[in-house]
Amino acid sequence: MRGSKMTLNRALSREMLFFGVDKAPMFLYGLIAVLMIYVTRFHFPYVLAGPIVFCFFHSIAVWGFKKDPKIVKVLANHFRYKGFYQLVSFARARVNKQKINSIPAL
Repeated sequence: MRGSKMTLNRALSREMLFFGVDKAPMFLYGLIAVLMIYVTRFHFPYVLAGPIVFCFFHSIAVWGFKKDPKIVKVLANHFRYKGFYQLVSFARARVNKQKINSIPAL
């Protein structure tokens, strides 16, 4: 019915985050941290580098996802469609259009 009020649950329109970060980047830097521990063959002083790297990257990722939770999708679309659009310095930039003849001049 037109004009009627409708409630929308905010949880349904938010991004699904894992510890405050999207799953893909978290698993990437988590894998890097685990590999650092494994490569150092579990030697005590070097094993501490893995959790430190994880905490460092996780804090940066949480900060970024608080600013914009859809940044990974935006960056993925940017790299996917990069070749289709001409680069301009701002949104309303004038594009120099050259007249191209369909029949080459002799």
